[in-house]
Amino acid sequence: MSNNLAATSRTKLKRYPKRGNFDRETIYKILDEAFICHIGFSVDGQTFVIPTAYGRKGDALHVHGSAASRMMSEMSKGIDVCITVTMQKLKDVKETGVGFAWRIGEDPKGRKIYHHGEASAGGRTFLPVYPE
Repeated sequence: MSNNLAATSRTKLKRYPKRGNFDRETIYKILDEAFICHIGFSVDGQTFVIPTAYGRKGDALHVHGSAASRMMSEMSKGIDVCITVTMQKLKDVKETGVGFAWRIGEDPKGRKIYHHGEASAGGRTFLPVYPE
């Protein structure tokens, strides 16, 4: 497997190309540090941009969403999407600690953790994500 991802006509950097990077390790570091993305897609001429959580495993990006949602339904058909990663840091590089109902904290062993919890009548869920 090449350490560099190939530029395509859709990913070719035109403005300030020296600022971009196609190095797989650099891209993975960015993806692994963030956990919120915005997924843009079009259906029947209408454009949508949905904020959601994601995680990376190997070359795969796994996004959070309901199977019944328009975004997941359309993505399962193989439509083109645009994914923009959103870093949850302030200008002074400190983490905000929050992002779209997700929290950044530590587990009882002191490990960094991103977590999302939700409760509804008759049920409760908790989804931890360990970035390391």
